[in-house]
Amino acid sequence: MGVARLKRGDRVRWRSFGEQRVGRVVRKLVAPSAIHGRKVAASPALPQYLVRSEASGRTAALARRALKPFP
Repeated sequence: MGVARLKRGDRVRWRSFGEQRVGRVVRKLVAPSAIHGRKVAASPALPQYLVRSEASGRTAALARRALKPFP
């Protein structure tokens, strides 16, 4: 995926607290939002992606650079 755009349903991996997580992209965030009571500083120039963990079902907002493709 490199610099390719992510889309809804793409399977990705990321690191959280030293562990690898796997999940799917729920949506792209391009405006400031709040997720679980935390501010997400998303913008069209620096979007964030809402991802859902396959293991826990919880969601998180992450920058594109934090997400890697998962086969």
